[in-house]
Amino acid sequence: MRIAWNRAEIHKRLTLAIEALGLSRMPTNRELVSLPMGGRLANAIARDGGFDSWADEIGVARAEHDSRFGWEWESRFASECVARGFAVSSRDRVKAPVDMFVNRYGVDVKVANGAIYGGSLQWTWRIAKREHVADFYALFALRDRSEPNEYVLFIIPASEVSLTTVTVRDGGYGKRAKWLARWDLLA
Repeated sequence: MRIAWNRAEIHKRLTLAIEALGLSRMPTNRELVSLPMGGRLANAIARDGGFDSWADEIGVARAEHDSRFGWEWESRFASECVARGFAVSSRDRVKAPVDMFVNRYGVDVKVANGAIYGGSLQWTWRIAKREHVADFYALFALRDRSEPNEYVLFIIPASEVSLTTVTVRDGGYGKRAKWLARWDLLA
């Protein structure tokens, strides 16, 4: 049976999916595809405004996801830059090569939760680039995700960052210590 995925059909099927999943919020893509016809519904949602837009449309809370968490920290970094008198222009689209420009520098903002490895706290940020397009990386190392003021910030020139991942251990921070809160690099 062929379905005409117009807005009314998406709304109807999304409401039924939320009920079938027993949720009071917007389902994730993974949750939707677990349902019969859910993959088609997920595709229709993605083509017609996206998951966050549809959550707003039907009046349910948005599902928590890592992208939103990252965007919150990008916003926090931008606010801190403005408070220091820097000119900031944020990216204007998703998947932009850099998250923002601070003064004349492209900055990619990353956030990582700490995890215990070998008895000490460690953070790992996924860079996953073929080549650096940012001038600097702003790496937030969170001690506790639920405590937003307990973090360490590294501002590192891209030339000092691996193209795959960056890992820092707590307690002295090793060779990364020289990049702690280096706001002066962005001036």
